[in-house]
Amino acid sequence: MTSSVLWLTANIEADPHSGSAIRAHRLIGALARCVPVDVITLNAPDGPALAATTGARHVTVRALDAHPWRTRFLAARNRWPRPWAAFWNDEVAADIAVGAAAGALVVLDQGYLAPYRPPTGRYVLHLHNADGQFAREGPWPRRPGHLVGRAWDSHYWPRREREAAADPRATVVTVSALDADRVGRADALVVPNGADLPGPVSVPPGGSLLFVGSLDYLPNQIALRWWADHIAPRLPAALPTLTVVGRHPEALRPSALAASLDLRGRVESMDSSLRAASVVVIPLRHGSGTRLKLLEAMAWGRPVVATTKAVEGVPVVDGTHVLVRDDAATFAAAVNDLWSDHDAAEALGDRARVFAAGYDWRDIGARFADAILRDQHGGG
Repeated sequence: MTSSVLWLTANIEADPHSGSAIRAHRLIGALARCVPVDVITLNAPDGPALAATTGARHVTVRALDAHPWRTRFLAARNRWPRPWAAFWNDEVAADIAVGAAAGALVVLDQGYLAPYRPPTGRYVLHLHNADGQFAREGPWPRRPGHLVGRAWDSHYWPRREREAAADPRATVVTVSALDADRVGRADALVVPNGADLPGPVSVPPGGSLLFVGSLDYLPNQIALRWWADHIAPRLPAALPTLTVVGRHPEALRPSALAASLDLRGRVESMDSSLRAASVVVIPLRHGSGTRLKLLEAMAWGRPVVATTKAVEGVPVVDGTHVLVRDDAATFAAAVNDLWSDHDAAEALGDRARVFAAGYDWRDIGARFADAILRDQHGGG
């Protein structure tokens, strides 16, 4: 049985809002209920607050030097994709080596932290997404100055990710069997995303249309552009403007796109936004991993209209748990039908909530901690 854990992360908050931060927060908390957990973070949160909310024993905050020329040099020297190089810190590498030598189980929380694998012993590579696939397939910003960097990442990221996942010392954790296949690790420990389950909350008639997601994430921007250009114009004028909740609204506000949305930015709590929603929409067309926003909406009993990409890796049934639509006309029709028919919306939301009950973070976290600490899926 593992006696302590050293968790390295670059994406966590004391009060998490993004999907990956919520996932890391919940899993650290599950481990901390079993063994002492020390956290090293590269995104400079309030260390004491993070320790208090996760139950971590100690939080070490390390700064990054992500100067573009340094990133390019490290990427070229090591044949790494650029995000791997951007998150490299010599002090952290030393911290990891010391912790592993003292017997801690090291958890590398995201594929781009793979270069920090300890010199010896078992460790955990926790893949929130199959980033190599995203790097290969895009979407990419259409800026000519980024062509060389995009080509570099699309070449090296899939290769380095699969090499890291193939390490026999690594216990690889993915969010779905699909992502395990994408990274070439059939024996990966699949730990799905989850949700915090509220009490039953009725769907309000005539409420808002809601989208949730970090607005600096390119797939979310593309999803909202598709909504604004192709779905919203097909909706009756009686329906409300899409409410958009997510951090970094400045990524959209300079654009004409923002004018067609009710852009709220980051909110202190998602509860009020979900409580007010009659329909949640997830018009994603790119990305990997699974969507916490899907499970969170379902846990609240909210009817969801989503694309196939948005429900990828989650075994929902179209028409039973959510409505899955992949073209603008049928997506708009589904949204209008649910918003206009309160009984149908409540029935779909009730079935969604029953489904989401199987994805309670408390149960998922307990299973994760048991498997990791007892080395049931160990490598080497």
